[in-house]
Amino acid sequence: MRLCILMPAHWSATLGGAEIQMRYLLSHLRQSTDHEIFMICRRSLLSIDEGVPIYRIRTPTPVSRYSYLLDYPSVQCLLKRLDPDVVYTRVGSPLVGYAARYCKRFGKKLVHHIARLDDVLPRHMVPMRNRIQAIERPIYEYGLRNADAVITQASYQAELLHRHFRLRPPEVIPNYHPAPGAIPAKDRTLRTVLWVANLKSVKRPEVFVQLAERCNSIANTRFVMVGEIQDKRYEMLIGKARSLSNFHFAGALSLEAVNELLDRTHIFVNTSVPFGEGFPNTFIQAWLRGVPVVSLEVNPDHLLDDQDLGLCSAGSDEQLVSDVQALLRDDNRLNRMAQRAFEHGVAHYGADNLRRIQSVLEGCLESRTTA
Repeated sequence: MRLCILMPAHWSATLGGAEIQMRYLLSHLRQSTDHEIFMICRRSLLSIDEGVPIYRIRTPTPVSRYSYLLDYPSVQCLLKRLDPDVVYTRVGSPLVGYAARYCKRFGKKLVHHIARLDDVLPRHMVPMRNRIQAIERPIYEYGLRNADAVITQASYQAELLHRHFRLRPPEVIPNYHPAPGAIPAKDRTLRTVLWVANLKSVKRPEVFVQLAERCNSIANTRFVMVGEIQDKRYEMLIGKARSLSNFHFAGALSLEAVNELLDRTHIFVNTSVPFGEGFPNTFIQAWLRGVPVVSLEVNPDHLLDDQDLGLCSAGSDEQLVSDVQALLRDDNRLNRMAQRAFEHGVAHYGADNLRRIQSVLEGCLESRTTA
């Protein structure tokens, strides 16, 4: 099989959840199959990764910062030259529509993998920051409707796809993360509350800083924030937060460094806007290390409540403070959640998920061959 992975960015340029998952999938496919694989990206710092060539979409630089609209000719040219049997897309961008157009014209197969909540909502329900996004959205929806297979990360995404687009995905396949063999030993004298994301408005970092401030009287507790400042207005926020005795800003860290920090963490906090999330990779990374999640609002498939993996504060800043303080003051409850989180993580986010994605990709090729 000739497989093309088409995404806005390679993980060397942008290390978000979708890029991390693609990194794991590519490594799995390279080790377990002999498929011929190549990537097409808008942004990449590499020209080859694990023997897989990476082709850059060519768009005038000033335009590419704001829009995908001029990417179409370059994408079509690259796809025709590379001649893949299957195109695999992840992230809800117009690139999905461009891939669908190519596949329909030349009898190829398209597999799209849902990444975020707004990927499964119709355009009138998705906040648009500008007119360009409003123009681009129908292109993505064209690709979604014409994909040969759609994979979702969680059951709620599958339900929304059916409700709004009448699409039934072949399978709900959770994300994958490598797991440690056991819950890492935690420091009993200093408890760590961790927040990890890029500092931008949809992640609401100010809520975590306010949480640290409200918990400043709790002894032997530190609040650690990890991420790249992508909005300059948050530089002032971090500057003021440094005066808090219980707060530490670690800046941007590698995936491996984040996992090492999670090994020493007791509570993970998420403050993101739901539209910007799908199934946060950080939830899985935390659970696999015995770290319960306290989330302001994001709660995919209600797992935090139903499986006792943490707490969801239903969008209330006050409830978030109350939830974190309650766990910090109740070691028995915290330890019980930590054990449940680890067991759930090991049971649901292993390498079998990568094999299931591989089966969907190969199944598409088999159906094309049969037809």
